[in-house]
Amino acid sequence: MGSAGSTDTYDLTRFVRAQEGDYERALSEIRSGRKRSHWMWYIFPQYDGLGSSAASRRYAIKSLAEADAYLGHPVLGPRLRECTQAAVGVEVQSASELFGYPDDLKLQSCATLFACVSPPGSVFEQLLDKYFRGVRDAGTLRLLGVDSNGAKYPVSSMSSRRVLLPCAALAFVLGSMPGPITAQQDAPRAADIALPPISWACPMNGVAMPDGTTHADVFESEKGNCPICRMALAAIRLDSIWTCPVHSVIAERKGGTCPIDRRDLVQVTVGVSWTCAGRPEIDQLTPGKCPDGSAMAVKYTPRPHGNHNPQHGGQFFMAPDNWHHLEGTFPHERAVRIYLYDDYTKPLPRDRMKPVQGRIVVNAAGRDVSFPLVPSRDGRYLEAQVDRRALPLSAVAKLTLKAGGPEYHFDFRFTELSKEPPPAPPAVTTTATDAPAEQLPVSPGPMLPPAAPPVQVSIPDTMEAIVFEIGARNRQIGELIDLGRFPEVWFPAFEAKDLALAMSAHAGRLPPDRRRLLEPAIRRLLHAAWLLDAFGDVGNREQVTAAYSDFKAAVSGIESLLQLPR
Repeated sequence: MGSAGSTDTYDLTRFVRAQEGDYERALSEIRSGRKRSHWMWYIFPQYDGLGSSAASRRYAIKSLAEADAYLGHPVLGPRLRECTQAAVGVEVQSASELFGYPDDLKLQSCATLFACVSPPGSVFEQLLDKYFRGVRDAGTLRLLGVDSNGAKYPVSSMSSRRVLLPCAALAFVLGSMPGPITAQQDAPRAADIALPPISWACPMNGVAMPDGTTHADVFESEKGNCPICRMALAAIRLDSIWTCPVHSVIAERKGGTCPIDRRDLVQVTVGVSWTCAGRPEIDQLTPGKCPDGSAMAVKYTPRPHGNHNPQHGGQFFMAPDNWHHLEGTFPHERAVRIYLYDDYTKPLPRDRMKPVQGRIVVNAAGRDVSFPLVPSRDGRYLEAQVDRRALPLSAVAKLTLKAGGPEYHFDFRFTELSKEPPPAPPAVTTTATDAPAEQLPVSPGPMLPPAAPPVQVSIPDTMEAIVFEIGARNRQIGELIDLGRFPEVWFPAFEAKDLALAMSAHAGRLPPDRRRLLEPAIRRLLHAAWLLDAFGDVGNREQVTAAYSDFKAAVSGIESLLQLPR
């Protein structure tokens, strides 16, 4: 690990000064079992980008090299280890009991950061194991260039590789993830680039929480706080590109065919930022100049859940663990197949398919009949041989994705037989086929408008018109649920959410007794909209229906305030 040098390259003195009057108090409070004063920022520092307050920004660690230097500092390193060991040793039930909310989340992110620059078995790993069941903070890992499952983004400098290696070793290594695609030649001038709008995302999106739940994805069009966990939203730019289902290095601005294998391109959501060659720590939301004077290069970073395109003509769902994805197909009248993917829609390798157990349940003559799912000979999918069924077919896939894990339910409704995409024709030239994927350039061209949240909806001028539009979205959601098209309910639900939020500007028109009821009704609709989004991706009809029931009740409450017919 690092050692203290003669120069303070990272201004670590700012931490030493801040701790002068607080370190002994902080250590004493930890050992007593309850944090009571304010020192979290500079005793357990986090990685830059997780907080928005002035203090969180001042005491943020801005690179892995700085974290390495922090641990090597003769004062700061021993103090951080001592406080972390004290937290591990104290007899409390949870990090929340010891630190309170949201400092328990800051503790997790701090331990995740410093575990990445420590050897396996460090005190930071011990803390994560004790309070967070070994789960690393996904927001921190993503900012570091390591996904929540342990896969690394490529880095080019030797120093960055050195400090990233321990992080890869400590995380759950569940498979590789495509790294960011960078256009490094002929970078356009900033004035020539049509920037995607800034969206605001919760840093906890997709994070496994200490209670075993997973934080739903939250995207907003304006700065603010997450409606779920109240953390400050972080700025990102989202764009859509067209990529090859097999060769993810391909990034095009419009649809077409893959230049390598001629498959049809699919549209996916990516994060857009700018970086410099050989400087992976530089990653910003606007283009500019690199330290050497050259123009920054645009970088497209695959986002988890950015590609929910079926690969085999079926229906695509996300598992409640927020990592596994699956596609159900009905290729012929006697078979239902399940294909499994990771959170980047990469097919699971055979060894990761082995622990999966499940069955297909269909209703016949008023009773449920189960058919076991068995692996195919090539290990590409699971298949259940069902009795001959007439279309439409409603089937429930009940799956256990890991040994000892919970059983998840996925409701499929097939109105026609699933059709595999046509096989890829041979490549046109041997040059494209033989070229290393990493050397293929990103094609120039204007960026597409975002294909991901935030939703843009036209807001009417009157409260009556707004409520009418909310009712229309409510009916649309009901129709989608009836058709079994659960992954599509998020769009009208989020449009209704934005419409409901716009009602606040018209609240003064309501009588005082009704005005008091408007805000709770809006909050209820917002909460139900988020649940519809989360459960729609998961594909569990019972959960989607329950969330929709709450959504309808919220809509009814809003309509009753204006006494509109439903």
